[in-house]
Amino acid sequence: MKRGIIIVLVTFLFLATGYAGNLLIDNVSLEPGETVDLKMSLSSTVGNYVGLQFDLTLPDGFSLEKGDDGNLYKMSSGQPDDMDCNVQDMGSGTNRFVFYSNTLQLLKKGDLLSFKLKASSSLSLGNYTISVGGIALSDEDGTVTKESEINATAIVAGTDNIVITVKNTAREYAEANPTFEYTVKGGALEGVPEMTCEATEASPVGTYEIVVSKGTIVSPNVTFLNGTLAITKAPLKIKVGNYTRMQGEDNPEFTLEYEGFKRNETKDVLTKQPKVSTKAKKNSPAGEYPITISGAEAQNYEITYVNGILTVISTKGDANGDGEVNVSDIVEIVNDIMGKTSSKFVRDSADMNDDGEINVTDIVKVMSVIMSANNGQSN
Repeated sequence: MKRGIIIVLVTFLFLATGYAGNLLIDNVSLEPGETVDLKMSLSSTVGNYVGLQFDLTLPDGFSLEKGDDGNLYKMSSGQPDDMDCNVQDMGSGTNRFVFYSNTLQLLKKGDLLSFKLKASSSLSLGNYTISVGGIALSDEDGTVTKESEINATAIVAGTDNIVITVKNTAREYAEANPTFEYTVKGGALEGVPEMTCEATEASPVGTYEIVVSKGTIVSPNVTFLNGTLAITKAPLKIKVGNYTRMQGEDNPEFTLEYEGFKRNETKDVLTKQPKVSTKAKKNSPAGEYPITISGAEAQNYEITYVNGILTVISTKGDANGDGEVNVSDIVEIVNDIMGKTSSKFVRDSADMNDDGEINVTDIVKVMSVIMSANNGQSN
């Protein structure tokens, strides 16, 4: 199975389309010769993905250190416990990582993995760009979603420098922005930085830059690293109730209910409206038939469905559930009275007077229905 996921990811990497903005990488600061954690996370609800591929490219003077387990990465404890990885050195400072779950467990939003990033002791002070390209995620059916390249900034600073780094964060659509947090590395910081983000409660799903600036800081030699706010989809539940009808009748009109819309929005914001279907036809046999919802899509909502049941009840007198009332139904009732009930016998339909018993009275009433129908045809 894992080989199949790798083949799917690599084969369709440059054929897949679309951009979902699921993968994030943190900015970092470090001194020459220092090793720090470079973290990646998944920003959105990624419940359908079981595999991930990306190319991590480091600038000259940077390298990845292996951990105690001999790997170039460390998977977060919150991710599937059987998540495995294939690493390929592509040259020019690029490594290709292909992650996959052997048992098709689903990737989860939040912390994904980290690398030990080392700066050469001879590296010049300044800003460096770490690139993550060729991003592709695969679901359990082999469908691949390709995402645009993302970058992180690595600031190499001296011991006299202060580096303020904004932490990446996330929230659901239509919620207020969380309190933005930051880390300080270097000397003592006097004052408080200012952090702003253009995202509002009305902003659609996506990623937005958190900009950090001087604020009330009076300390010298301060460098600022912005962060990212990821707005994820809000949950939306679409439900259909349970319905009952008699055999031979048309299906009722199914009504949908919605739970989870934000900002007084309605179904009109859906980019694709849901469809409701059932396999029950007008003359389908008595029984229960699933009412299924499908096809809804929305930019800002993660949609789940609560399906219903259509119960088809046989017509009174239709003891064998074939949609007609005739002599065959009398035979079924007689057999039941004699203790020879067949698997197709419909007791509720055979109990013509609803007294809970099957007897001669019910036979007489069925005969009456047959005679009435015949008289109607003869007229």
